[in-house]
Amino acid sequence: TSIVVYPSEFMVPREVTDDDGVVHEYTDTISGEAWEGGPLILSWADVAADGQNAQAAWSYNVVIHEFTHKLDMLNGEPDGTPPFDRRLHPTLERAAWQSALDDAFERFNAELDLVAAELPAGIDPDSEDADPHYAHLPLDPYAAQDEGEFFAVSSEQFFIAPERLQRAFPEWYAQLALFFRQDPLARPGTLR
Repeated sequence: TSIVVYPSEFMVPREVTDDDGVVHEYTDTISGEAWEGGPLILSWADVAADGQNAQAAWSYNVVIHEFTHKLDMLNGEPDGTPPFDRRLHPTLERAAWQSALDDAFERFNAELDLVAAELPAGIDPDSEDADPHYAHLPLDPYAAQDEGEFFAVSSEQFFIAPERLQRAFPEWYAQLALFFRQDPLARPGTLR
């Protein structure tokens, strides 16, 4: 319904109840967030950076990421399967989308598990020290959170560094091309 822009990353209070019923409160520092039925919130510093972090192994674009969540939420919770409009997506089939999403998500998580199992002792898989071990993956490990995050993170790759995504998950890439109604690899000057 609106876009809220903060000058830089912002802090959001969170509350999570674990399986034992214990409530954990913490503050999350984030660069963007999409609220179902509410605003899209962005950090201007991260918008301006536009994936220009030379240290990062993966493409990053908070605008693409959060707007993908908004598209995904048009039919409820972000689950990686947005609504398909027959006028916009005449050849997109829900079964093919779900099959490609499930396959890519499962294969990505399996690869992530292999990397985590081979990390040297003492390296926290969630720390920056682990990043070089994950750098060969086609997506930021954050994509493994759930199907909604997988859709958002892979959409960033789709527009910014499509060749890496297409090589890793050709069927998923083809579904994204149908959904977004374009093929970034077909652009003049795009390397394959």
